[in-house]
Amino acid sequence: MGVGWDRNIYYTPDAGKTWVLRNCGIEPGDNLDDIWFINDTLGWVVGIYVYKTFNYDTLNPVITASATEKCEGDSVILSVNKDFPHYNWSTGETTKSIVVKKSGTYYITVSNTECDSTKSNSINIIFHPQPQPGIIVSDSIICETDSARLSLPNSYPSISWSTGETSQSIIVNKEGTYSVTVIDSNGCTGTASQYVTVVANPKPLINKKARPVSCVGDSIVLETSPSFSEYSWYNSDKSQLIGTGKNRIVVTEDGNYFVIVKNAYGCIGISDTVNAKFAMDSNRISVDILSSSFRQFPFDSTNLLGILCKKLRIRNTGPDTEIINDISILRNIEFSIPQTQFPITLLPNDSFDLEICYAPSALGEQYDTLVLTDHCSPHLLTLLGVGKPNIFGGRSNCNIPVNLISTGLYGYLLDVSPPLPNPSGSPVTLELRDLFPMVKIL
Repeated sequence: MGVGWDRNIYYTPDAGKTWVLRNCGIEPGDNLDDIWFINDTLGWVVGIYVYKTFNYDTLNPVITASATEKCEGDSVILSVNKDFPHYNWSTGETTKSIVVKKSGTYYITVSNTECDSTKSNSINIIFHPQPQPGIIVSDSIICETDSARLSLPNSYPSISWSTGETSQSIIVNKEGTYSVTVIDSNGCTGTASQYVTVVANPKPLINKKARPVSCVGDSIVLETSPSFSEYSWYNSDKSQLIGTGKNRIVVTEDGNYFVIVKNAYGCIGISDTVNAKFAMDSNRISVDILSSSFRQFPFDSTNLLGILCKKLRIRNTGPDTEIINDISILRNIEFSIPQTQFPITLLPNDSFDLEICYAPSALGEQYDTLVLTDHCSPHLLTLLGVGKPNIFGGRSNCNIPVNLISTGLYGYLLDVSPPLPNPSGSPVTLELRDLFPMVKIL
């Protein structure tokens, strides 16, 4: 016990380490002159009045807890066993009960007056961390005929997957979100989820690019989509791999063929089988110009509304008589074949001069393709014509020569440029007579 400044009395319960104000019975403004203690618990203070100090009975507060161990995210209620006028928790709260959510040591000091404050026992509260199970997935993207393994890196007393399984790992083969809930040895719960994507296996289709009849010595192109990452072509009759790496292959022998492909995810698809058949035959017709390196059939330049016809020799090189009922031209606009020539009968080694006509529809080069069918493959011949402008001449009333040049066709009429020169200051009327190079200016 000690007498301090400003008429205060302090008590130390631990030999001077801490001091507690004990002004019990000393009114504000009282003077304290002297202090004398008979022993360590009994003493006298002398002032205007004489005061005797003594120890109050210990209040003995006891903390009760709803639990001493919980999981993170939960809470614990701490309460004092009795009612007191004053509460002072180690957290700073001043109510009889408090709610705590963090691990730590908690205590409370209670009092009836300022002279009898008593500190409670300490209580240790532990909040265990929630388990973080995590999911290890063998592959989050699988093909429709494959499966994925979902595993937990650790074992737990309780495991519950969204599929209803309770093992540490599961096998799945359908697209969707898979979740797991675990409970650890502390009773704490944790969850995790994983989405698995299922990619459809590719379904390649083979497009067979072949003539109506492919003969021995010809070839057939088999082709599928270029969107796959790997290709393996097979002859199923021979169980033989015949090509890899490309989306098309050329075959030259009879057989049934299919392709195995992989997409970007490694999913495998197998096509249906396509048959390739080569006839024991050959073409019988030859076109003279196709035997040379110059594989175009050119026409001379021709004026608009003009027409020019040329002869193309074809020959029967086979042992039998060949009858040709038609030869087609793809566009069949500028170029045409007079139909009075058909049917064409060609005896063995006989030839025929086929007439082809050209009538330009515009200025400049124009192309088309002649198609002559044969036993195995058609003969294709490029036709080339050049349309050139019409130039008309005449004289004006001023006896000045005037030229008129065509610039194109408007139906069956000619579009022409303005007359050159044009000395007239008023509209000029032109008259064309019989499409001959004669112009009359009125």
